[in-house]
Amino acid sequence: MKKALLIGFIILILGGGYSIVVGLRGSDDKNGTAQKIVPQNTSIDEKLFAHFLIDDGKCRGVRNDLYAIDEKVVAWIVNKPCPPVVSEVTLWEGNPSAANGLLCTSIATKPDLPQCQDTQYESLYGIIRANIDKKDLGLGASHSIRKITYSTEELAVARGDVNQLSFRVRDSTRFSDLGSLKSAINLYISEGNKLSGCGSRTLYKSNIGTKAYDGTGWLPVNLKKIISGSPFNELPIDPVNDANYYFVYVCNSATNQYELNVNLQGDQYGMGGSRDKESTDGGNNPDVYELGTDLSLLQ
Repeated sequence: MKKALLIGFIILILGGGYSIVVGLRGSDDKNGTAQKIVPQNTSIDEKLFAHFLIDDGKCRGVRNDLYAIDEKVVAWIVNKPCPPVVSEVTLWEGNPSAANGLLCTSIATKPDLPQCQDTQYESLYGIIRANIDKKDLGLGASHSIRKITYSTEELAVARGDVNQLSFRVRDSTRFSDLGSLKSAINLYISEGNKLSGCGSRTLYKSNIGTKAYDGTGWLPVNLKKIISGSPFNELPIDPVNDANYYFVYVCNSATNQYELNVNLQGDQYGMGGSRDKESTDGGNNPDVYELGTDLSLLQ
């Protein structure tokens, strides 16, 4: 499986240069031009995007722009990773906090492969990628493109919540990367492979070991055995990956089942938060985000 599952908000740390994320609703016509956008949210709430332009002093001189497309969706373009900004190009619906606010992104290790909520978005990926420096982003005269700007005062207000923004961005990366791992492991199992190295619920952590995806890295699953090839050039790790924040894997050889989990940072995703993920994921620990085929493996 070359494509991983998009989970919730997805924001990925990408390497240098431009890597494109596009998610316009609609498809290309036969001439390769983008069809009109039909997002779920019919207007742009610009105040919700001000956080995207926060400059913490580490990002000076870096392109960091927001564009309203057809006054329906927002394209966020940054030309290299810049904390807390970790994705180079993303395209959003008018409300970035909505459940499906992020329309499309790309895999960190394979930026040419888009990750979209619907396959119809993928056909637009190449248009934006080929025209990233054009004013119309390659969308043509049938679309309106407007650069979104903010006053100093508006950005100052937004800066007050920058820490939680950074946490939410990291959590979105965690959702995406763990979702990708889950998809890869499920495919590995579906092709008749057995999980090994499970021991007596041995814990494997992303902050211990390498990113090798052949079973010798931090994850003891040889993804090279997947018939279509590994979806990773290297295993993803937690965006912090220290003693407090890291990915965890545990498995059961007898049942050929596994669990992945991670400790989230954003208040909204914690137990009782406005978008609680940790206590609503079906697992047995309300304080971590769990996914896999057996969410009772970790006590």
